[in-house]
Order: sequence, then structure tokens, then C-alpha cells
Amino acid sequence: MNRKWNIRTDHTVIFVLMIFVLIYRMKASYPFPLDWYLQKTVFVFLILASIMIRKITQNLVAYKLGDINFKINSQKIWNPLFMIDWIGILPFILLGYGWAKPIGSKKATQGDNVWIRFQIIGSGFISTLIFAFVFKWLSHQTEGISLTLAAYMKDFAILNANYFLFSLLPIPPLDGWLLFKALQRGKVKLTIDEIYGYSFLLFMFIIKFQEVIFPGPLSRLLLQWI
Repeated sequence: MNRKWNIRTDHTVIFVLMIFVLIYRMKASYPFPLDWYLQKTVFVFLILASIMIRKITQNLVAYKLGDINFKINSQKIWNPLFMIDWIGILPFILLGYGWAKPIGSKKATQGDNVWIRFQIIGSGFISTLIFAFVFKWLSHQTEGISLTLAAYMKDFAILNANYFLFSLLPIPPLDGWLLFKALQRGKVKLTIDEIYGYSFLLFMFIIKFQEVIFPGPLSRLLLQWI
């Protein structure tokens, strides 16, 4: 009972800190013009698209590799409610990178075949990186048609590059942590305790060291050759 209280407290503290960061970052722009609301709305849709592309890819690979859970509950492959982490989406909006729910495939988290685990988890990284490259290329191709459309495509490319780089960190609940556990042949119990045991540390890391790890400069370096 006490542990459950600690976990809820952990989540509450992170949520409150995120809100304070949001208020601090937004106050310089107040009052917000109409374009600001449009930009933020589009950005939220881009975030959701990035998350869904990654998670659907992982779920489909798990399904094709014979995950019984996904064969029985196939709606999990398409339902975005099974993909979004409502705490992880906040740093996406505030900082441009964040996380989704870890994949629920037992073949990815508890299977004995390391190669299958790598295929399922790694497919998310690959899909995110491919979309980053594709949309960076498309942003160049559409500049002559619409600068606004080109700008949104560039934002989507950078967002996916950010997502790719940040999720490489071996900290729960990021996919880099799942890869690390797979390499160790360690089984992952996807309980709230194990997923969010380090969530406060993760929050402090992305806030304190965002100048170092912030994928903005890194993602631009990753994409600049296209």
C-alpha cells in the first residue's frame, strides 16, 4: 500500500513540475497570437503521429513474429490509447522529445530469443529514423510549393530525429532500456513500479542536461546531409 502511494506521489510531482516548466516557457510569449494556437495544435498532432507510427510498427512486427497476446487482442495494434503515455507526452510538447508507453509484447519484454526481442524493439527505432529522413527530404521538395507545408514537414522530421535519439537512452521507460534488458537477457515486468521507478530521475535528467542531450542540435546534425 505504501509503495502504491509513493508511485502516485512520484507521478504527481512529475506532472506538477512539467506544468511549472510549461507556464515558465509560455509566459514570455503571452498574450498568444492566433498563429501560436494553430502552431501548437499542429505540433500536438505531429507528436501523436510520431508515437503512433513507432508503436504500430512495433506492434505489427510483434504480431508477425507470433505474439499470442496481440493475436488475441488485435485492437491493441491500432488503438492510440494503448500507445500514449500521458506523462511522457508532456516533455514532447515542452521540449520536443518524450516517450510513449513501452510495448506490451511479451516476446519483446520476456522472450528468451534475444534476436526476436531486438527485431520488435528495434523496429520502432528504424521506423522513426526512416520517417525523419523521408520528411526532411520532402521538406526540401515542397519548398517551391508551400513554405508553410515545408516548415511543418521539417518540424516532423526533427521531431522524429529527436524521438529516435532520446529513446536510445537506457532509462525506463524508454526503448533504449528495453534493448539493454534484452541484451542482458533480462525479463521486463511491465508493472507501474518497474516502468516508473526512475521517472523522477528521468525528468531531472531531461531538464538539467537538456543542453547536452537535447536532440535539437544532434538531430539537425543527423539530418543535415539530406
